[in-house]
Amino acid sequence: VIKKRNQATRLRSNKNPCFRICFVMVTSPLFNILITVLIIANTYTLASYRYDESLDDAEFKSKADFFFVAAFTLEIILKVIGLGYKEFIVDSFNKFDAFIVIMSYVEMIMTTYASEGPLSTVLLSLRAMRAIRMLKLARFNEGMRQVLNQTMQSMKNIGGFSMLLLLFLFIWALMGMELFAYLAIYD
Repeated sequence: VIKKRNQATRLRSNKNPCFRICFVMVTSPLFNILITVLIIANTYTLASYRYDESLDDAEFKSKADFFFVAAFTLEIILKVIGLGYKEFIVDSFNKFDAFIVIMSYVEMIMTTYASEGPLSTVLLSLRAMRAIRMLKLARFNEGMRQVLNQTMQSMKNIGGFSMLLLLFLFIWALMGMELFAYLAIYD
């Protein structure tokens, strides 16, 4: 099945020189190294935010965020053109990266309209979600990929247990409120 997909992608790339250039570009090891460097630089930039930074630092980081979002958007566009939509969607890392880029745009748009207030906390969590892009590096590291796969399997098994635990916590909270709601503490 994989050979047929690769042949179909190669045939598609042979039909059009633009498709071929993009295909050769996104399948080259140099492209993967460049994306890896961008991911690490983006993570460093996201980790360098602090509460009391100057206006110059904030402006530089804002421009760096825009650059990284544009670079990762370009990566997705090149992959969709080079691999084709069907081949792009087959890889779960591509879907993951597209989701992160879309959420980055949502965060950037929301930031322009709501810079202060309770919504700013939500925006910070959306920005922090971009740091998850580091998981994409697991594609190149077999050991890290195995750890991620085992973690995902564990999360599936923990789901039912977590729901049961939340149900018990909710019941005990209701019971505590009912039993101790009208007791006053006197010194």
